[in-house]
Amino acid sequence: MILQRYIFRELMITFAVAFAILVAVCSVGLIFNMFRSAEGMTLSLIFVALPVAFSYMAPWALIVAAPLASTMVYGRLAAENEIDAMRTSGIHMGRIVAPALLYSVFVFVLGFFVQH
Repeated sequence: MILQRYIFRELMITFAVAFAILVAVCSVGLIFNMFRSAEGMTLSLIFVALPVAFSYMAPWALIVAAPLASTMVYGRLAAENEIDAMRTSGIHMGRIVAPALLYSVFVFVLGFFVQH
């Protein structure tokens, strides 16, 4: 149980960081594109457009951040032979993968609310 919480926490932290970075980079790019296309845009309009840019970029960043986080976490676990250590200590593979299944349900629900 402690191991599953550890893996789930690592998944959530990695997802949150990746999602925040992707949304920030994509929103900045979208705002620069808005500056380039509209001549008389002021800074006050940028602050109004920032939530719109976030809501436009969030579903796309979610698609990239979700598999990125799971690949990074389980890749690190495999690289440091932690998965092998868990298997040799008698932990079933289903218990190792269970946090990823809960994580996928969380991402699905988050994606549903972001999209709608």
